[in-house]
Amino acid sequence: MAGDAIVPGKPDESLIIELISGDEPAMPQNQEPLSDEEVKLFRRWILEGALDDTPAEVDDMGEENYPTYVVPPLVTALAYSPDGSTLAVSGFREILLYDTTNFELKARLVGKAHRIESLMYTADGKILGMAGGSPAQFGEVQLWDTATNTLIKAMRSSYDTIYGLSFSPDASRVAFGCSDKTVRVLSVEDEKELIKFDNHSDWVFGTIFSVDGSHFVSCGRDTALKLVEVNTGSFVDDVNSSNKGYGEINTIARHPTADQVLSGGEDRIPRLYKIFREIRRDVGNTDFNLIQAYEAQSGSIEGVAFTADGTQFAIGCSGGEARIYNVADGKRVASMQSDAVGVFAVSFHPDGTQLATGGFDGKVRIFDTASGKLLNAFMSVPIEPAGSEDVTLVVSDQQRYDTIGALGNPYVSTPNIDSLVGDGVAFTHAYCQSPICTPSRASFLTGMYPTATHANRNGNDFFPEAYPLVTRTLADIGYDCGLIGKLHLASAYRRVEPRANDGYRYWQYSHAPRDDWEQGHDYADWVRTKGYILGELNQNPEGVPAELHQTTWCAEKTIEFIREARDCPWLASVNIYDPHPPFNPPQTHREQFNPAEMPEPLFRNSDLEQQTRLQAVDFQSKVRTPDELDIRSPILPQTPHRETDAIGARDAKTLKAAYYAMIQLIDEQLGRILETLEETGQRENTVIIFTSDHGETLGDHGLIQKGCRFYEGLVRVPLIFSWQGQFVNGLKSDALVELVDKAPTLLELAGLTPPDGMHGRSLLPILRGEADTNHHRDFVRCEYYDAVDLRDHSFATMYRNERYKLVVYHGHAEGELYDLIEDPDEFDNLWHTPAKQDIKLDLLKQSFDASMFAMDIGPRRVGPM
Repeated sequence: MAGDAIVPGKPDESLIIELISGDEPAMPQNQEPLSDEEVKLFRRWILEGALDDTPAEVDDMGEENYPTYVVPPLVTALAYSPDGSTLAVSGFREILLYDTTNFELKARLVGKAHRIESLMYTADGKILGMAGGSPAQFGEVQLWDTATNTLIKAMRSSYDTIYGLSFSPDASRVAFGCSDKTVRVLSVEDEKELIKFDNHSDWVFGTIFSVDGSHFVSCGRDTALKLVEVNTGSFVDDVNSSNKGYGEINTIARHPTADQVLSGGEDRIPRLYKIFREIRRDVGNTDFNLIQAYEAQSGSIEGVAFTADGTQFAIGCSGGEARIYNVADGKRVASMQSDAVGVFAVSFHPDGTQLATGGFDGKVRIFDTASGKLLNAFMSVPIEPAGSEDVTLVVSDQQRYDTIGALGNPYVSTPNIDSLVGDGVAFTHAYCQSPICTPSRASFLTGMYPTATHANRNGNDFFPEAYPLVTRTLADIGYDCGLIGKLHLASAYRRVEPRANDGYRYWQYSHAPRDDWEQGHDYADWVRTKGYILGELNQNPEGVPAELHQTTWCAEKTIEFIREARDCPWLASVNIYDPHPPFNPPQTHREQFNPAEMPEPLFRNSDLEQQTRLQAVDFQSKVRTPDELDIRSPILPQTPHRETDAIGARDAKTLKAAYYAMIQLIDEQLGRILETLEETGQRENTVIIFTSDHGETLGDHGLIQKGCRFYEGLVRVPLIFSWQGQFVNGLKSDALVELVDKAPTLLELAGLTPPDGMHGRSLLPILRGEADTNHHRDFVRCEYYDAVDLRDHSFATMYRNERYKLVVYHGHAEGELYDLIEDPDEFDNLWHTPAKQDIKLDLLKQSFDASMFAMDIGPRRVGPM
């Protein structure tokens, strides 16, 4: 027999199914064959995507050869030491010990059992016990000396992984549950099996001793809490009613000083029971030991724990939430969103001030028990990324798609961006997911549409973290991430933007090149080191000199980050403010662009009527004819043009000249970054991505800046990927792509699988020449939700396929419909055209379907109901 133990989605190709099936199955060894129902359960588990997360080197592990991880395993068990100095965490084939003063890893206890299912310290803290095993091979209890971190003994029992370890009060006995439907009790001294209790009818998941150690309680899939006498191994009583349809019981914990047991499981309701019956069992009084049933949880209960004084308890559930309650009155004290898809383990610090949680995503999180505030979060195991490539992600602000020489713009020189096009892939039809900063940035950093990120406006109080940032995910697997420039996931108005859980170790922050922040503005601090005050520089009619410009500072700090010595892959997020308003290039660069030679904006007189109909829909500037654009600023002096030019046209052309001058400065500083990569020998191993968060109307259709419109110049942006020797060279792809596609692409480059439900779709197949280079999506979407907080705010969505663009202004009678083949400049709005109503209705349905499919589907499904 050979092959992978588990092939996700393919039970017939999975070795484990072959081993447990047939007339004479090879597994379990020396035991009765599994029942048909149990085999069906295995098949269903694999069919629904179970993964074999076994590291390749499992047979050669020890103190000198620890397990290595590309992705973290589930955290199935946590335990604080009685003195609070150590937090024990489950890994693969090892227990990881963290120092609770700084949560640095201080020891790794490696054994033979592949899975760690339960951890518990003895009351005196001298022994750390583990229950686990290797599926379909053996169950194992490990006892570790906490003073020396050495294995005292490993005791094997049963033919499969074991669960729910508990010590007797004097630590002379250890109990655990088994998948063969038994509870076993072993002698710690001589390893003798003292009890084999077989009164359960399904797997047993938990055990706990009474206060005096004379009895134990067990729980499992059969919905029962069984009370057993230790001296005789005899069944005494059912602590609960197992015939009320509560569902399987996954976990139990005993009150620290009282013979009371807290249970939780499939029906989501935690229940507190007396262990010993104090009244006669009468007909109809089936839950006679029940003290209290508490609030229902958001998912199946997977972990429970008491504080050391017994006044509070914690619950972890499959809904991704942990909660803390008062035992006496059931009042909820704190709620903590710990993991989007499941919390499997919870443990209180002995002083009760902190709660540790672990679960599906492999992270350990530490919360303040009084407020529920997240204090710390770290990966449960050291991660070694599968991908070793570095990443330089350059994001300009408000740069249109049509501003790059190699992609057809004859007015601006961009030799360095052009070089990326030459040795990479340029997506000529890439669309942002919102024509405004925060929602667009939150979207492409999470791979999710704005409606799902909950960060769909500028000016929000904080980043909601409904989904993790891709930089956080990469940092968790060992990438050294650095931010240079703008982030803008939350408001920076009259304050420094509060940081999200972003994963950046290197932090050089500048929301905008203004002197609006007394502290925390690294660019302004850098300018001061040069002997200048940023606020004074910004009053210079000739603009900020190139050597002091924020774009130059971004390059300086990126080069500093690239040159750092490190032994891990890195990612640099370079977020340049330009070519964002106020359109203030250095004088040296502005002089290189003659406004008289700049192209006219896209404008017809019919735009006035069109924008007047849409005037109820918010925008940052009023619609004007070209001779009324009124672009005047001390930094943008009016420049003479041909006498035949209208005043407004002069202004529009001056704006465009300044805009192109800023892009040229961006290109020059990008060149310095590329030179540094070459000089340091890192260019061939670095993926370079150049893009922008959204575009700029630049006078088109009588508008400047951005807002609730979806013209190509505003929502279509540059998107270029370059990796020498790895990606296709010189490809200009016309495929419809979205900026959300960057996140899954980065994850796959790092060797990770994008999570289910991510809206973005990896571009790697196109980048590597493995797919149709001119097709990626059938349509693209863009969203706008009261984004700039104007008086007449609006909600709107854009749906664009290969031919048509549909814009719906929700709550307004007006909309937009363009045939982009016949009308690529979007002058002829077909919304009210009688001959196009069938097309409009069909597009409305398609847009509605796309919006529904983009909704946040919530936590991972864990059961049929």
